[in-house]
Amino acid sequence: MWNTAHKHGRDPAFYLDFVLPGAIRASYAASFSIENINEDYRDFVKAALEKFDAISVREESGLRILSSLGIAGGIVVLDPVFLLKRSLWNNVSSTGSYKDKYILIYDQENNPLIKQAARILAKLHKVKIYAIQSLYPMYYASRVFFGCGPREFLDLIRNCEICLTNSFHATAFSLIFQKEFYTFERIHEKVNSRMVDLLNMLHLDDRIISDISNLGSISPIDYGEVSKILESRFQLSKEFIDNVLKMNK
Repeated sequence: MWNTAHKHGRDPAFYLDFVLPGAIRASYAASFSIENINEDYRDFVKAALEKFDAISVREESGLRILSSLGIAGGIVVLDPVFLLKRSLWNNVSSTGSYKDKYILIYDQENNPLIKQAARILAKLHKVKIYAIQSLYPMYYASRVFFGCGPREFLDLIRNCEICLTNSFHATAFSLIFQKEFYTFERIHEKVNSRMVDLLNMLHLDDRIISDISNLGSISPIDYGEVSKILESRFQLSKEFIDNVLKMNK
């Protein structure tokens, strides 16, 4: 939302410039998506955010940016997808018919490591490769899903054995559905901070893959520990929302 590398991140509307004087300004899980703000936009962002009454961001890197701008009081909260329980996402998901056990690929930039990892893991686990079509050909997949809507996207993640992705939301829903997954950093578009910060928070930095030589030896995810951390962060996130709703000027 506040990624100044993109046009919308420089749009005053995303900083609530249209809000009438006296109204509460607050952000929930806002994202800068980058590590540092371009010097050309620092003064604009600082002036806009100084008008906020409460700021929460999605990443630790967002807190560092706020600090570098001299803005205190921000906190890190969960991405909104984690505010719904898994049972509710199950209800939203469609119910597909998949005859195979499969590894799911959701690759947004044609990363060769994802392709190599998919082949290694498919052979190791004796499963098929399914892929959600993006802008790039997925010729190595046994089955490719075109034009997936949100319901099918969720269902494919929910039913996979392992998810390989460089997408934040595929990573997030892999966590929600308690799947094994591997997250690959983006190569061309530097928007990795929210994926990296999320996995570091959950002590799952071994799931951030830059070298596929040890894929087969990474321990399964302990979702008991992950759930404890997510629940603690959920309570903090809910408290932030409750406090904003109680604000008066």
